Amino acid sequence: MMSTRLKAELSKLQEERADIMHRVKNWYEIVTETFEKLTYAGKKFTEGDVGNKKDILLAIGENPFLMDRKLQITSYKWIQPVANNAKHIRAELEKVRTSHQQIQKASKEALRLEWCG
Repeated sequence: MMSTRLKAELSKLQEERADIMHRVKNWYEIVTETFEKLTYAGKKFTEGDVGNKKDILLAIGENPFLMDRKLQITSYKWIQPVANNAKHIRAELEKVRTSHQQIQKASKEALRLEWCG
């Protein structure tokens, strides 16, 4: 009857909500982990071991390979705005020459301004 139908619909909506919350949590974790890997990636790449280098490469793209002694990688689409505006972002970051925490905050703000306008 009506009550059974409403309960079934409510149950379905609750399952959909749980699925959406799970996907949001996964997306947030992936973005946070990628940002952490890319913070000071150049230094980590030159000083790190093979595992660190692999993590950094896979954080920025896929299918890395060497061709004529040059590394080729297919970067993720979302990272292109950062690559295209890297000089501007670095200039914004250079304005801040204080603590590590303030630099991280400025990094996030520079990226937010660049992506969100």
